[in-house]
Amino acid sequence: MKRQVKFQILIIIILTIILGTMCYYYFTSDNKEYFDYSEEENAQVQVQKNNSSEVNSKTSSNNNEKTVSTTAEVVTGLTEKKELHATYYLEDSYIEENKEFSAGDNLIKYTNGEYLTAPYDCVVTKISIPEVSSKCTNEHYIQIESTKNLALQIKVSESTINKLSIGDEAEIEITALSKTITGNITKISNTAQNGKFTVTVEFKNDGEIKLGMTAKVVI
Repeated sequence: MKRQVKFQILIIIILTIILGTMCYYYFTSDNKEYFDYSEEENAQVQVQKNNSSEVNSKTSSNNNEKTVSTTAEVVTGLTEKKELHATYYLEDSYIEENKEFSAGDNLIKYTNGEYLTAPYDCVVTKISIPEVSSKCTNEHYIQIESTKNLALQIKVSESTINKLSIGDEAEIEITALSKTITGNITKISNTAQNGKFTVTVEFKNDGEIKLGMTAKVVI
């Protein structure tokens, strides 16, 4: 009787070990497939995994491919008309077309001692002000273009435009300075002209870039 009980206990222990081992391998991700498939099917699964890895690698490589490479002229990223204060009288003017100003520089002085100052680094591109000692009106203004916020407007074909999105990063090489900086797409036109869409890439001036310089853009 005792021998029979010992034998049963031994059988239970062996079965428990076998069952535990099977459970361990079953729930281990690397080995689970070998319980689900035959040896031949396992080989097919491995081939599928390898093919999937190759596809992912190719997709990643394609995503890193450059879509656009072209040249464009550096323009301002912001143009603004600064209106003069109506009813004030002009005492002095420090502006002239194509003259550059830093943020905070005085543009004009009113007879009451107040100034109209440059809101940011800029260049004056158009002037419409009264004569000295004359009254300012709503029709008077000073047009300025930012020299800090710069942009490039490039033409992109209709076959390529759908590959670009707002926010895409662009590599910008300033030809005259032999330097490369980074910008981003900020605007994409909704209509084409002669099969080309206009894409605007904006970037910050490091202090050396001038309006009108030529740049190579790669997106």
